[in-house]
Amino acid sequence: MKICELFWQLRGEAGKRQVKKDAHTGVAQAWGDLMQVGTVTVMRS
Repeated sequence: MKICELFWQLRGEAGKRQVKKDAHTGVAQAWGDLMQVGTVTVMRS
């Protein structure tokens, strides 16, 4: 879901959740499996 939100923000399609400034780069991060796995994704428009 974090990747979807990041995608929508970068495209300007996040509706009420849209950030006020034009977003060109976004970062999503998550921890999983008892903090043994970390994932970071960077997207640019």
